[in-house]
Amino acid sequence: INLQGWTISDASGNSGGMPNFILQPDSYVIVCTGSAVAAMSTFGTTISVTSFPSLDNDGEQLSLMDANGKIIHALAYQKSWYQNTLKEDGGWSLEMIDTHNPCSGSDNWKASSNAQGGTPGQKNSVDAINTDDTPPKLLRAYTVNTTTIVAVFSEPIDSMQGATVANYQFSNGIQILSAVTKSPLFNEVQLSLSASMQLQTMYTLTASGIADCKSNTMTNNTVKVGMPEDADALDMIVNEILFNPRPTGYDYVEFYNKSQKIFDASKMYIANRNSSNDISSITQFSATPWLIFPGDYIVVTQDAESLNREYLVSHPEWVLTVSSMPSFPDAEGF
Repeated sequence: INLQGWTISDASGNSGGMPNFILQPDSYVIVCTGSAVAAMSTFGTTISVTSFPSLDNDGEQLSLMDANGKIIHALAYQKSWYQNTLKEDGGWSLEMIDTHNPCSGSDNWKASSNAQGGTPGQKNSVDAINTDDTPPKLLRAYTVNTTTIVAVFSEPIDSMQGATVANYQFSNGIQILSAVTKSPLFNEVQLSLSASMQLQTMYTLTASGIADCKSNTMTNNTVKVGMPEDADALDMIVNEILFNPRPTGYDYVEFYNKSQKIFDASKMYIANRNSSNDISSITQFSATPWLIFPGDYIVVTQDAESLNREYLVSHPEWVLTVSSMPSFPDAEGF
């Protein structure tokens, strides 16, 4: 494969194009910034690009595109993918476990086990067979406006099947008019509805017949959806707080929706008060829309994967990961 003109992109933009370089079958190449070529070349074949992505420590979305802008591979990594609280603090690379299963997310990545902290230019130290025989799941849906919703799946899906209107059903006699699979991750589908949704009305979306990259096909999956409203005082309450976690754990706060309204977590924030009694450390629940229905619980923490490992979490879809949490002193706080 000639990599000339290929780019790597993140949220801030695209890198410069790669040079004229032929990547042989079953071979590796290290891509880095120009100033790092000399150091990285000691590990293997290395090429450089300008404007190399910054690779945020807490996670971000990365895409590999060919010279024509076609997406070849994309992922949205998170710090929790390390599956190791010590290594996620820095100095260790994330490695894919099974390169024959490139569409899987956190289940197919972990911290490098190489003593040097990574394996640039060679087979990954965690390389193993990691079979994917699990079909995708419809995790949730959120609203864009009264006639547009977005279905969120657990993994990348077949883009053609995702864009097939017949694979969806909506409640209350409303029809699906169009479906568009969203790039670059292909784990979301935007759906247009034949009629407007109303406030304080619960709707359901069902998806079926949609496969992942390994041709595992889902059967009927149903989620709730509706129009979110603004919250009033005591509509949402703090229901549980962990401020002194185990050494391998993280603080968390659980909220309960005791109202009859639907809320959007992306419009909610958690904070504390500093020594001057001013509100500080304001953190958004979710960077993307995430609906909270009447009677639902939502948990906010810095590491959802850690929480799922340490506790019996019956609804992992109710756990939201934030980049940082306000400090919660063990003695007391506000």
